[in-house]
Amino acid sequence: MLFNSLEYLLFLPIVVVGYFLCPRRYRWLLLLVASYGFYISWEPRFAILMLLSTVVDYFAALNMSGAGAKKKKLWLAFSLMTNLGLLFFFKYKYFFDNFLQGWFGVGEPEKLVTVILIPIGISFYTFQSLGYTIDVFRGEKAPEKHFGYFALFVSFFPQLVSGPIERSSVLLPQLKDPAKFHPKTFTNGLKLILWGLFLKVIADRLGVFVDQVFTNPDAYTGAPVLGAVYFFTLQVFYDFSAYTNIAIGSAMLLGINLSDNFKRPYLARSIQEFWSRWHITLTTWMRDYLYFSMGGNRVNFERYLFNLYVVFLAVAIWHGTDPKLILFGTLHFLYYLFGKLTRSTRKKIVKSLRLEQNFLVCKILPIMITFHLVAFTWVVWWSPGISEMITIFENAFHLTNYSMNGLNIIDNLSFLGFTFLGIIFIQLVFLLQGNIPERQFLNHRKKWLRWTILYLLIFGILFLEVDQGGRAFIYFQF
Repeated sequence: MLFNSLEYLLFLPIVVVGYFLCPRRYRWLLLLVASYGFYISWEPRFAILMLLSTVVDYFAALNMSGAGAKKKKLWLAFSLMTNLGLLFFFKYKYFFDNFLQGWFGVGEPEKLVTVILIPIGISFYTFQSLGYTIDVFRGEKAPEKHFGYFALFVSFFPQLVSGPIERSSVLLPQLKDPAKFHPKTFTNGLKLILWGLFLKVIADRLGVFVDQVFTNPDAYTGAPVLGAVYFFTLQVFYDFSAYTNIAIGSAMLLGINLSDNFKRPYLARSIQEFWSRWHITLTTWMRDYLYFSMGGNRVNFERYLFNLYVVFLAVAIWHGTDPKLILFGTLHFLYYLFGKLTRSTRKKIVKSLRLEQNFLVCKILPIMITFHLVAFTWVVWWSPGISEMITIFENAFHLTNYSMNGLNIIDNLSFLGFTFLGIIFIQLVFLLQGNIPERQFLNHRKKWLRWTILYLLIFGILFLEVDQGGRAFIYFQF
């Protein structure tokens, strides 16, 4: 059931109305049934895996309470092995089996291992549940004794498939103590859903162009390929941000606040700042449960580099098993390290040239450099293989000799024109929103401006929709 589908458009109002009509003490049960129904609509069998993860972590946390250090470690290990085992089997087993068979001849000859269908959302709900057991192990969270509340925490439908990855200390109390209906929160949720749907429409339009160019990179050179690189950079952000906004907005209709996941990441002036603005709940999860567990930066420099690299690799591998993702993580690590090691030198150069107050040098230039570094790695992330990636970059910079084979510019002129208008409109809204969280969508602006933008969003969604039902969200594959 896609967020941008008619099914969800019918499902969500039924759940919201039922939720507020239901007695407060039974609302958790209604949400739990709705959440499992939402997940079962994708693939019923995979609900068993989510239930398995839930049961294991529920009992692991209960048995840690009051237990000795050794017993607590055993239960934590049980939780880790179960959740990471599910991840390994469904996301990584196919890769490793074929790697061993192809390189070492291990396994049945001349027969590739059958691809295993990846359960939707498994990377998100296993990490959310694992975070809970680690918090209990550290003594930062008391174990939840009510199985229903904990099961709802793991399966809460707005953020189940693609996050945000919530902490039990934030989400569980809201599920246990339902908020009263608040008109302002409700309308803010509706506005956020509308904004998310518009972002998704523009992301899908960008995807049409990107797919046409990237799937056949040899056919194009110059402007079309370079344009596809920029378009895909925007597509990834608009698409994932769209899901997050619809998820947060859907939860707000129920009076539940989810965590922010983006803070205008393409305005970051360094890779370090980019990762503090992009997929925030994943990066903070990696920081709190992996980086700090290895010692963080409270170690010698060599160990610090190791810890940092492991985190970037973990973020990359979390997305999948393709070797190109290792390159993706490595490039971001090198960007991060270079920026950190040269920071003082760059400041001295700027100061010596008396450019501290120069807006272009201190603001615009760092943003442009960071944006292009990120755009480069998105191509690495997307490319089916190394050869395709090299072809894309080679053809992108043939600016004096470009080919549009199969890309009829006349037929695509209006399509691209409306897409560009959508991009400009989105950037203007981001500018108007400023640093205010998107959950307070333009509330600080005048009423006439808010309503004008809302009507334009509705018109844009109806007019610019690419195909009925829309495309799946990019992060659904993780």
